[in-house]
Amino acid sequence: MFNIWDFWADKYDRLWVQKYSLKPTRDHIVIVLSDYKNKFKNNEELKVLDLGCGPGELIRDLGREFVNIDVTGIDFSEKMIEISKKRNPRAKHLIMDVSDLNILDEDYDIIIST
Repeated sequence: MFNIWDFWADKYDRLWVQKYSLKPTRDHIVIVLSDYKNKFKNNEELKVLDLGCGPGELIRDLGREFVNIDVTGIDFSEKMIEISKKRNPRAKHLIMDVSDLNILDEDYDIIIST
């Protein structure tokens, strides 16, 4: 089956909109998660699921901001996951469709989709 995101993955990762236009959104998510972590998790590990993680820009930002974080990125594009894995080797990555979330056997504190 042809996946348009596999075709566009390398180009999308280099696009201005991906790098800069979406940065304010990623920055806001970091602020919201910081507030959540301070109120509810303190020094506990924060478990985050990033739906449609693409090339992993948000996962990278979360890894830079939080020491005690466990992030799983999901995308149905194998190429996007390859890029994200290179950028975020500590994160877990799954190639799957979000409609299959019921097969996940983990619990998450936060689920994000940007």
